[in-house]
Amino acid sequence: MDNYFGKFPGADGATSGKIHTGETIRLAPAPDTPPHDLDHSETGARAAIDGGRMDGFDLIPSDSDLLSYSQYDQDSIPNYWKLAQNFALADHMFSSMAGPSFPNHLYPEFSFWRMRLQQRT
Repeated sequence: MDNYFGKFPGADGATSGKIHTGETIRLAPAPDTPPHDLDHSETGARAAIDGGRMDGFDLIPSDSDLLSYSQYDQDSIPNYWKLAQNFALADHMFSSMAGPSFPNHLYPEFSFWRMRLQQRT
């Protein structure tokens, strides 16, 4: 969320992040074409969460360039910002589980189908 809308007016976003040493660094401009994908594994998520301190993103081996400490602005992703200006922005949304990203993408699907099945009974 903060990498897309951290600078969005009125959002509870961030423009800086803490690394594992306790130092706070400013989020850099995100590259137009990222050099690699971020780590979506459970191991990577647990390293980033760092026992709730949320300062371990720089400890993930695939993030040695601190790509996870970067963010876009309105000029970088104007269509997303246009959507955010006209629809709800979920700036207090968190993952449902501390683990890989794919299962978190499934939560809304399972919730929808469970609701549909409950309606039928």
